[in-house]
Amino acid sequence: MKFVYYGFLFLLFFSCLDFKKSNYRDSINSLANKLSSLQEKQIEFIDSINFYINNSIVIDSIFKSTYKEDTLSLYNAKNIDLFLNYKRNFTQLYMETLFIDSIIFLKRETIENLKNDIQKSSGKRAKYDYFISFEEYEVSRINNALKESQLKFKELKIKYEDLLPKLNSYFLSL
Repeated sequence: MKFVYYGFLFLLFFSCLDFKKSNYRDSINSLANKLSSLQEKQIEFIDSINFYINNSIVIDSIFKSTYKEDTLSLYNAKNIDLFLNYKRNFTQLYMETLFIDSIIFLKRETIENLKNDIQKSSGKRAKYDYFISFEEYEVSRINNALKESQLKFKELKIKYEDLLPKLNSYFLSL
């Protein structure tokens, strides 16, 4: 009888333990580290975009303060039009990066909540694997969105910097 009683207690005790908890914790910590890395990249990226937005605002104000003529050559008009498009594109890219930044913030909260659930063994333990894989997928989507934005920025930056000497020669001709 003692054997059955101790066997029952043994099974009850070990059925309450979650042996995968340390694996879950490691996965969650890895996700948190990836998000931190993405957020650091995001901050540097936002600063770079701000530099070009501020630069374009200065050029725009110089143009507005020096432009006095009614007519422009087609060449200068196209360059100014390109400049205004690039300025809008930088602003749009800035808004996209702020959106990505807010998603990172929300994802950090979600991962922290999942971490707390796992530590307290609350919720459906059978779905922890699913939740972790879902969060890994979401973090990879954020990473891809950030890479795509950075690629857009590089292309836009190259075009913008190619246009600056043309705008400079226009300003010198005034």
